[in-house]
Amino acid sequence: MGDHHEHEAPEGENVILSANNDEFITSVEQGIQPDSLDYRSLLFWNVLGIVVVIGLIIFAVELQQHTSLERQRAVANSVEYIDITNLKNAQNEKLNSFGLNNAEDGIYHIPIDKAIENMVNE
Repeated sequence: MGDHHEHEAPEGENVILSANNDEFITSVEQGIQPDSLDYRSLLFWNVLGIVVVIGLIIFAVELQQHTSLERQRAVANSVEYIDITNLKNAQNEKLNSFGLNNAEDGIYHIPIDKAIENMVNE
């Protein structure tokens, strides 16, 4: 193989290349090196990368929706708990106090314990 090729250098000088590899000599003459890409492998890794990114995006959206839903449930439960607690406190206050229910009809309420005691004594 040992081919000799003349090549003009940028300064206008002639340069003689000596190599045993024709592919190398062609690469130097053309200024490029031949590329042997494995397109199957390249396609596989590209598709795999896209699938992984799409999967991560879907996972992130689902996680955000789940945490948002859980947050809404927690807020709803805490509001419901506060409402139930307030209602229970109001009912306990009415059951354990004296007061006027209806002034026109003359209806009053008394503590439950007092009402039970009055019923037992009658």
